[in-house]
Parts: sequence; C-alpha cells; structure tokens
Amino acid sequence: MRKSMAEEMREKDADRAAFLKRYESVYGKDATAKEVARGKRGEAALENYAAELIAARATRTSRILFVPDTHRPLHDERAWQLMLSAARGWKPDTIVILGDFADFASVSSHAKGDPRKRLDMEQELASVLVGLDELDALGATKRVYCSGNHEHRLRRTLGDKVPELYHSLTAAKMFKLAERGWEHSEYGETYRLGKLNITHDLGEAGQYAHMRAAATFGGCAVIGHVHSMGLSVVGNVKGERHVSASFGWLGSEKAGAAYMTRAKMRRNWTTGFGTGHMEANGTVHLQAHPIIANRVMVDGVLYDGSSNRKAA
Repeated sequence: MRKSMAEEMREKDADRAAFLKRYESVYGKDATAKEVARGKRGEAALENYAAELIAARATRTSRILFVPDTHRPLHDERAWQLMLSAARGWKPDTIVILGDFADFASVSSHAKGDPRKRLDMEQELASVLVGLDELDALGATKRVYCSGNHEHRLRRTLGDKVPELYHSLTAAKMFKLAERGWEHSEYGETYRLGKLNITHDLGEAGQYAHMRAAATFGGCAVIGHVHSMGLSVVGNVKGERHVSASFGWLGSEKAGAAYMTRAKMRRNWTTGFGTGHMEANGTVHLQAHPIIANRVMVDGVLYDGSSNRKAA
C-alpha cells in the first residue's frame, strides 16, 4: 500500500532527527555543513543534506504554552479540558503558569458567604494537584510556575496568624513543584524566558496592564492577573519592537463573583490561553487564543470542545 503524504513526512522528519543527532554527537551542535560533509569525504548528497538540516535547525522554534489564571478548584472545567486537548495536539516544549493557578479561597480575606458552601484547603490542594498532573502529562521538557497574588494569600495569612509556619508551609512545597521538576518564580519576581519578561502582575490591573508592563520592563512582557486578553506591539526610537500580552483566564464565573457582577465579568474578561514560538536567539512570537463557543484555534487547527477533538 502506498504511504500517505503525512506518513512520508513523519518518516522523513524522523530520519532527519536521527541524522542530526548522530552528527552532532561527533561534530558538536555548531558543526557547519562543510565539517559534517568532511566526515564522509565530501559526498555531495550528504553535504547538501547536512546543509539543509543545519539551516532547518537555525530556524526551528520551541513551543511555549502559557496557562493564565485558572483559580482551581473554581476553574472552568470545560475550558480547561479544551486547552488540554489543544495542547496535546500542539505538543509544547515549555509550559508557563502565569499565576493564580490556585484560588486559595479558604484563606481569602474576602467575604466567603454561606459556610456550608465554603471550600477547605484540602479540596483546593487536591484540585491543584490534579491540574498539575494533567499538565505534566503533556510531556513538556521545561515547566515554570509563576506564583500570583492568590498563591501569596497563603503566605500573607501565615505571616499574620501563624508566622512560625511562614517558611515551611508554602504553595511551592504543598504543590511539590521541585519534586515534579517545575521551576518556581515567587510572586513579585520576574522570570526571564529568552527575551521575554514574565510576571503575574506589577501592581496594576485593567485591559492595558500588559502594555504598561512592557513599558516598565523596556522590553517584551507577558502577565497574568487581569483576566482580559490583549496583545500589543509598540516600538521605540531605536526601531525596536516590544510585544506584550495578557492571555485571559480559565476561571469560572463563580470564581469572579467576589470581584464584580456577572455582566461586567462577561464584558471585561476573556476565557482562553496563550502560546508562543521562541527562536534560537530568544525572540518569542506570541499568540492569544480566545475560546469562543467552546472552540479554539491554535496554529491553524480548530479544536472543538463539544467533542474534545480537532474540528473537521
């Protein structure tokens, strides 16, 4: 039976990957086409093949999945599953949680309402661990957890009421981030990924907060916190272009009820997530992915949440 074009492409890519790995082990990652070909005494076909592989490597990008504020266990499970479905198809190399992955409603200073409906810490922790397990299963080689103001709720509560536990009971330890292989950036810190500055917030909110973050850093920036979705490109007198973004959220309306009315929430906050392609030089090309009618588009592929599959 004749192989399909997709099968031929997959086999070709696999052959190329094996070839490149073999020759990099001999010549190093910075080997030139001429150096590679010299190992086979100048075979023209091999020299051309090596040149093609090295050129492809120079333009290859790594894929980044940005997970915005999720507020587990008060998350939107349908939107969460759709993001996971898209991520399984897209196969990110890096995952970055932008903060407020956990809500920590149990230690919030906001009014908690009916005591019978309150969450306890055990419920919240269980939900976060499930979410991290699902992200771990995506197979990304690099994973970064940037804490947000909601993770900081725990530290603030302990500092005020049980200071003896301030350093021993942290979100990072409760979530077992180190054991899982996640890097951790504390709330208020900035994580640098390539040329991109990543932080939960800089003490500001609103739909233009990502633009103000880029201005503060004097460079490209991605933030969480605001739950709105926006992407902006601004230049400077040097001719540089600074890209900034916020990627919405994956929380439920129940999570937002303590902060604003449902009407304002639906108007100002967008359910979705973000991705990026990072070049070898550290430049990151950002994309925002709003979830509309339980569907989302990622790199030209439409994922349908109603059937948890790629749309036809």
